[in-house]
Amino acid sequence: MTSTPGALYSLVLFLLAPALLLACSSGSQGGTSCGNTLAPPTTAYAFTDNVAPSAHPPRGLQPSQVPQFVGISWDDNSRVDGMAWALEMAAARKNRDGTPVNMTFFMTTKFIAWDAITDPRALKKSWREALAAGHEVALHSVTHDTSKSADTNRWTEELTGTLDALTKDYDANEERWDTSLKSGPGLPREQLVGWRTPSLATNDLLMPVLKAHGVWYDSSLEEGFQDDQDGTNFLWPYTLDNGSPGDAFLAARGAQDTKAPITRHAGLWELPVYTVITPPEIRAALKYRVNWFDERSGKITGFDFNLLTHAMFQMNKAEFLATLKYTLDQRLRGNRAPFLITLHSDYYSPEFTYAPRITHAERRAAIEEFLDYALSKPEVRVRSHKEILDWMRSPAAMECH
Repeated sequence: MTSTPGALYSLVLFLLAPALLLACSSGSQGGTSCGNTLAPPTTAYAFTDNVAPSAHPPRGLQPSQVPQFVGISWDDNSRVDGMAWALEMAAARKNRDGTPVNMTFFMTTKFIAWDAITDPRALKKSWREALAAGHEVALHSVTHDTSKSADTNRWTEELTGTLDALTKDYDANEERWDTSLKSGPGLPREQLVGWRTPSLATNDLLMPVLKAHGVWYDSSLEEGFQDDQDGTNFLWPYTLDNGSPGDAFLAARGAQDTKAPITRHAGLWELPVYTVITPPEIRAALKYRVNWFDERSGKITGFDFNLLTHAMFQMNKAEFLATLKYTLDQRLRGNRAPFLITLHSDYYSPEFTYAPRITHAERRAAIEEFLDYALSKPEVRVRSHKEILDWMRSPAAMECH
């Protein structure tokens, strides 16, 4: 049978496909370039996805075919100078494919109202600027004072109060230091689709409240403490149709106090708070500071609070930067599960004084140097949590050459 030119072209592509995909595995070797991995944005969601927890990339893709996502999120965001620095840092950089470096800001709304520590008018403006620059704004409660014993009414009050405050009309001419919350940052309701519980002190009653109010994903459950995971094989984001393996592990171990594990919540996505993996050479020093630290695994909850503050591991700049780099390197050596990092923009203000071994300038420098290190890898894409969720819903192989 005679082949048409179109059929012949298709046959050639079919035969070359394995070689084209293999090119992606060249990773960070010199000269490698990988293309755009932005997925079509989700604009409406009916909680119909059912994605089981898995250490494998979605839809049969191999690690060499997928981007290494880095998702930087910022909690609380109570100070204008911390916000301004974070936005300037992102604006000065791009991904290797030319797309913007986008991040996620989980907002606590008491800081534009009764518990303001900087001028609420200026803070509302900075929150608007984050969204206008392409970053994601997400929800982090009104009071920052929830607990694992919160009931449905309390979760509803916190969630709806946060939504109400963020969507109130913006008034650029409001009086300075007006804490009445007559106006807000005026953010579009349809873009507020993610939630993180303060201090990760969550429980199962929260999840139906999120779904009932159209929140597509939670980012309050920890993953990576399981004994058989070492940073090369962490679980990819999943829906809560089958619960949360990481949360169940911690509940069984007793690390969740009296909280029962999260149950099944169809279609609600979980973008976990992953542990970081500390480099072996600094673990003895960390064990000396925190006696319950597991020196064998090197794992710590992936918050800058846990890594830096006087109440926890009190890392210096070298230790902080080395931990971020080592955790990313583990991902790149393994299954390329997203590296989701939780920071607090407030901690990068000169006003923050609770990190005894690292100055605010060193804290900023560590994040900037880590971001430059990550962006030097052809396969890395720094995306917002929402953009990572979009890709999880429509995954496609990364094209490298």
